[in-house]
Amino acid sequence: MKKCGYIFIIIVSLFISSAFAFASEIRVGAGTTASASVLRPVEDPFEKATGINLTVTTYGSTAAFKALDQGDVDAVMGAHTKEEIIDILKKDGYEIKEPAAFQEIKIDEPKHNVVIVHRNNPVNSLTIEQLRGLFTGRINNWKEVGGADLPVTVVRGKRSESCNKAFEDQILNNEPWAGHLLSVNDVTYNVASRPEAIGYLPAALLDASVKAPAAPALITKPMNIFAKGKPSADIQALIEFIKGDGRKYIKK
Repeated sequence: MKKCGYIFIIIVSLFISSAFAFASEIRVGAGTTASASVLRPVEDPFEKATGINLTVTTYGSTAAFKALDQGDVDAVMGAHTKEEIIDILKKDGYEIKEPAAFQEIKIDEPKHNVVIVHRNNPVNSLTIEQLRGLFTGRINNWKEVGGADLPVTVVRGKRSESCNKAFEDQILNNEPWAGHLLSVNDVTYNVASRPEAIGYLPAALLDASVKAPAAPALITKPMNIFAKGKPSADIQALIEFIKGDGRKYIKK
C-alpha cells in the first residue's frame, strides 16, 4: 500500500512537471508607456486567467519592432502606427524587408504623460510656453519661472519613444531640445536625485519620489499591437483579454 502511495506521488509530480514544461509563452516587446500602462498591469491576471506565460521586455517601440522582425519576440506593443515605426527604423539604417507582413491591431486608448520635477521644487504649475522654454533651453534657470536659483537640467527617457514623440508634437512644436539634455533609462530616479531636473513620463509610472506640477495634458497616440503574419492563438488571447476582462487593470 505504501509503495502504491509513492507511485501515485511520482505520477502526480511528473504530470505537474509536464504541464509546466509545455505551458505556452508569449514574448512581447514594448515601449515604456505600453509596458507601464498596459502590459505590466495585466501580466499576472492574464497568466492566471489563461495559463499562458507573458514575458514583457521594455526595449522602446522601434527596438522592439526590430526584435519582432528578427524573430526575438512574438509581438510588439507601442503608441505608434506601423508606418511610423518602419520610417524611424529606416532613418536609423534598418530596413524592414516585408512591411506588408506585419499586422497592426488597435488595442487601447491613448495614454497620459506627466511632467515631473524634484519633490522639493517650489514650482507648482507650468504653462505650455514655460515648458517649451525649459525643454529647449531658452529658460535655463528655475528662478525665471518662480523657482530656486538653480540651472535647469532636462531629463528624457531613452525607451520612451511614444512619450517623446507626444512631447515634441504637443509642447516643443518642432523646436530643438535643450543642449544639456540627459538621455536616461530611468527618468524618475534621475529627476528624484537632482533638485534642478525636469522630465516627463507615463502617468502610470508617477510615484511619491517626484512632484508633478500642474501642466498642459500630454496624450500619446492609441496603443497598438504588432505581429509578423497572422497573430497566433496566444497573441489573440492576449488581445481579447486586454480588450475585455483585463481593461480594469489598465492604467490611464
